[in-house]
Amino acid sequence: MSGGARRSGDGPGETGPPASRRLDRAPGDRYTRAKVSSQGADTGRPLATAVGPRFGPAIVDGGLALLGVAAVWALAAGLLDVSWGLVFVAAVGGWLIGSAVAFGAWRGLKHRQDPRTRAIAAGSGALAWLVGSYGAYLVGLLVLPGSTLNLVERMANVPFIDALATQVSLVDVASIVLLMVVAWRSAR
Repeated sequence: MSGGARRSGDGPGETGPPASRRLDRAPGDRYTRAKVSSQGADTGRPLATAVGPRFGPAIVDGGLALLGVAAVWALAAGLLDVSWGLVFVAAVGGWLIGSAVAFGAWRGLKHRQDPRTRAIAAGSGALAWLVGSYGAYLVGLLVLPGSTLNLVERMANVPFIDALATQVSLVDVASIVLLMVVAWRSAR
């Protein structure tokens, strides 16, 4: 190259980086999120064009986790009559529900966080508490000692809302909040 118009890095004594050390993208691109296709491979397209969350499988997977957490809640609260143990059930149950919702929505693909999947997880956590509390109510009525009434008559004597209003304590409120927050947080 003659006349002073030389490319940097091509000749001896040049100040620019050699051609073998040039960046393959601009320095600002290092801080962008990963770019994935629906198969999870790097395509070079922006992440916004990647597949969105699948809400049907997210709701189904979250619902299955919800039923499992509600069953454990019902047995722990109704049969074992624990209160502080429900904090542990809430923490683990929230993680299970949030993880199930995230797995159902994304199936392990790279993705951006979507507030809708987190809302599904938090709502599923609240519903797990409600279903579990109803299950605990039924278990409590079934194992009621010395009663000559059948289950329907027992339910008529003490409606669920009345039983729930008398049993909600500060520990229960903390468990509900923990269940929803952990489910929301783990549904990334």
